[in-house]
Amino acid sequence: MKIIRRLAMLAGVLLLLLGLGIAALFVMFDENKLKAQLTESVYASTQRKLSIDGRLALSVWPDVGVRVGRLTLTERGNDSAFASVESARLAVAVLPLLSKRVEVRRIEVEGLDVKLVKRKDGSLNIDDLAGEKITSEGADKPTAAQPLQIDIAGVELRNARLTWRDDMANTTTSIADLNFSSGRLLGDPAAHRFRVEKLTLATRGSHGTDQFELKLAAPLLGLEGDALESQAVDLLARLNGANRNVEARLGLAGIAGSGKALKVSDFRLEVDGKSGDATIKAQLASPVAVNSEARLVALEKLTGAIDLASPKMPMKHLKLPISGQLRA
Repeated sequence: MKIIRRLAMLAGVLLLLLGLGIAALFVMFDENKLKAQLTESVYASTQRKLSIDGRLALSVWPDVGVRVGRLTLTERGNDSAFASVESARLAVAVLPLLSKRVEVRRIEVEGLDVKLVKRKDGSLNIDDLAGEKITSEGADKPTAAQPLQIDIAGVELRNARLTWRDDMANTTTSIADLNFSSGRLLGDPAAHRFRVEKLTLATRGSHGTDQFELKLAAPLLGLEGDALESQAVDLLARLNGANRNVEARLGLAGIAGSGKALKVSDFRLEVDGKSGDATIKAQLASPVAVNSEARLVALEKLTGAIDLASPKMPMKHLKLPISGQLRA
């Protein structure tokens, strides 16, 4: 009984300390000061203006975090909108917050809207964020922005939108209803290191008059220097256009190697398409080896079948079983 009473007293003390800590956080939290610090910090490091129009508030459930309403980030050096967010929540570490520092543990974003542009000179409007050299008007020497480093326990994006405008090709691709979630996310462009766990993605969009839909699931994707690491990857793609429809399912397992020599132990592809009166159904499977230096793609044990049908073909219908090797 003494042990139970002592445990109860200890739990009570811990709850009291937790309550005092939460109360202290709310007392020290200064919304206007934090907004000003974030705006100044973003502009100093990127020369982009951050506007926080919504409330910036502290929340303690389901974890300690900072919740923000609508915010907008401009292009570098001008007031054109580059990205905006309807609302977001950042789960943060508690101890740094007591020192008035924000260290992100999890990000939840609603209504992200990003506009990516490839200019006529081939440059991108995100080159500065990726650490590319940027030359300002009147500057004698180019200055390099600090590459962005990422270490986040989890990310969730809901109802995001992405627009890709290629001024060189005079084309525009739009992605809507983008939903993305992941476990831990690591990124260090300077060290060529990237890792994402428990990734899921679903979206739809358009390219010209064509409508498309994509779904992706990958338990693990990683890049360490030139070395690639991945568990099973599953991709579903649908395309609907003028008098044509295509659905493709791609499965990859056992991915290993590097950008120079990559191996996939299990590659599977299923295609079901229709264009006018013609239809095609295909199932393919094989290990895959890719050697970029030798410019070689090899499918050493290719199996499957291709089924073609069209009133314009002499035999109207053709089914081809596949077994063998393919090198290109």
